[in-house]
Formats: sequence, C-alpha cells, structure tokens
Amino acid sequence: MLKINEDKKALARELNSFSDVYRLLEDEIKEAVLEKRMKVSVLLKVIENEIGKELSLNSLKKFVSNNKKKWLQEKKELKKVKKEEKVEKQTKKVAVVNFKGGVGKSTIANLLDLPNKVVVNLDTQDAKNSNYSDTVNYLELKKEYGVNVKETLDILREESKEWIIFDTPGSITDELLEIMDDIDYIIIPFTKGKRSKETTLETLKALLEVMDNEKVKFALVFNMYQDEKDIEGELKPLEDEVKKILGDKYRCSASLKFSKAVSTMEKTQKSIDELDLTNKIAYKAFKKRVKEMNEKLRECLFKEPFRAKIEKYEIEFRY
Repeated sequence: MLKINEDKKALARELNSFSDVYRLLEDEIKEAVLEKRMKVSVLLKVIENEIGKELSLNSLKKFVSNNKKKWLQEKKELKKVKKEEKVEKQTKKVAVVNFKGGVGKSTIANLLDLPNKVVVNLDTQDAKNSNYSDTVNYLELKKEYGVNVKETLDILREESKEWIIFDTPGSITDELLEIMDDIDYIIIPFTKGKRSKETTLETLKALLEVMDNEKVKFALVFNMYQDEKDIEGELKPLEDEVKKILGDKYRCSASLKFSKAVSTMEKTQKSIDELDLTNKIAYKAFKKRVKEMNEKLRECLFKEPFRAKIEKYEIEFRY
C-alpha cells in the first residue's frame, strides 16, 4: 500500500487545488505508478482513503500523464548511477611503484594473480615494456585517442575489470599524480643492495607527500633475492624502516627468489608456459615461487580467495 507520512496527510487536507495535492504527493504517486504498477483509479481511492479527502480522477490521470516520462528518465538515471557505484565498488586498483629502475616492477605487475585483471603501463618513456596480452599501454592510448589516465580508468571500469594494476614510471609524473588518490593497494618491489633500499624509502616518503589517500595499503616485495639469509639481512631491516614511515598503512612483505628462468624469458620473449613445454623440471621451481608470493599477498594484503592461474600468463619479464 501507499505510505504517506502524517505531516503530508495533514497538509494535503488543507490544500484546495487537486494539482497541489498531487505535487505534494509526487514521490508517493511516482512509486505507486512505476514500482507497484498501480492503476490510476485504484491509486486515487488509496490516496483518498489515506488523507480523508475526495479528489478528481481526471486531474490525477492528467498529473500522471504529464510526469510519467520525467519519472521514467529519473529512474533510468538512478539505475545508471547505481550501476556505476557497483562497478566502482567492485574495481580494485593496485600500483606497483619504485623510483629505482631494475627492481622488476613490470614483472611483479604481470605476475600478480588477480581475477579479471588488466595491467596499465604508465611508463611514458617506454610504452612497450610488456607484451602481456592483458596490458594497456597508456602512452599509445593517449597518442591515438587523446585520453587521460582517469578516462582510461573509466573505460576499464565500464569493461567490468575487477582489478586494474598500474605499472608506474620511475618518478612522480602527472599520470602518477592522477591516480594516487584512487589507489587501493601499493606494492613496492625492491632488490638486494644499499641503493635499492635507500631509493625504496625515498619513494615511500615522496608518495606520502603527494597523496591524500587514507584507504591505501602497502606491501613490500623482495625481488630476486639469492638465499634465505637475505630475508633476515635485507628484508627485515628495510621492513622495520617502512613500518616507521607508513604506520598502519603497511600490511606485509612477500618475496620472489632469483631465477635464471627470468633471463631466459626475457631473451627469448617467451612466457613461462612456453618454456615449460620444453623443460618442466627447469621451470617448476619458479612457478612454485610465484605461487607462494601471490598466496602471501592474498593473505596479508588483498585478502581475496583467488585460485592461482600463473600457468596461463603471457609475460615479458623486465629486470
């Protein structure tokens, strides 16, 4: 039935014009007609019963006729907004960032095991740094269509991509600034060595200076480490420093051990699957390490129940 609050009922009884009554009750009439599919004649009896006043059927029919097109348009626009909000809520954004070159940002971005993902390459110095089949080279889109990063992001959302991963440039650029406040997760890959650790800390401090993003969560990935001693000697000390800088924004660390498979992939431009066809024993260990890295990130950063699909990736590895 129709729900009219007591204040509206009292005011409706005082109004002399039928059209004024209908304008007062427009929201209720719109709901009855569009959502409850109520016939106008039935609606009239319901309103009369609710407010205790006789009304005109012809004037109600005219009011509905004059406004129904507008109501339908409003309903359509509301549906569109709700759909956009749903897509926005479902789409997660990940940025792989470090201003130090050679730490494997493109590799980590492509190896992240996330469902229905796309990698967006923002490195305007080298738009072809990845041949992964689900990579969007932003520089090419900008040159061909004149879109900015936000417009590119909107397009990917409309395509219902669940995860958008940004492979970022080696400095603060306009493109990076455009997305920073919209990012859900930031992954910082780093490698063994004093310079890599120093640049990682500099990167974090620089990001915090330009970001106004309370929701973002961070993780480290110790890439290309040699042995377990490096975890204690390299990762743990850096992690302590990162925690001091980021506080509760920092969630965890993962690691990916050095493998000769990576250089083979880079030289041959072949994916792990293509190499695996030639020698399963040689590349089994690397697949396992990638799976372990993803499981750690899912557990402590993404907290999403994904199933590993690394064997289906087509990737160019850049170190």
